[in-house]
Amino acid sequence: MISPEQSKAEDDKLKELSYAALNNPQGEELLKFLDVLFIRRPVADPSQPIHFAYYREGQNDLVRKLNSAIIYHSNTMRGKNDRRSNK
Repeated sequence: MISPEQSKAEDDKLKELSYAALNNPQGEELLKFLDVLFIRRPVADPSQPIHFAYYREGQNDLVRKLNSAIIYHSNTMRGKNDRRSNK
């Protein structure tokens, strides 16, 4: 089991790397494509076994996590830039 400090450090690193890799036109296009592939499709398919829904929700969670990481990091960067310009 990881410590809360390690978990936060890993979460911060994911936010930083997601922002660096995906905050550009190609990254935005990829995230939109992932949204269509995973988020906008049903999680549960009656023709699939029940565990398929867990698998699909994991896919959705990853796409949501990448999107929120970019938003969080860009807001953090904007806040730092705003503080710099107010000095």
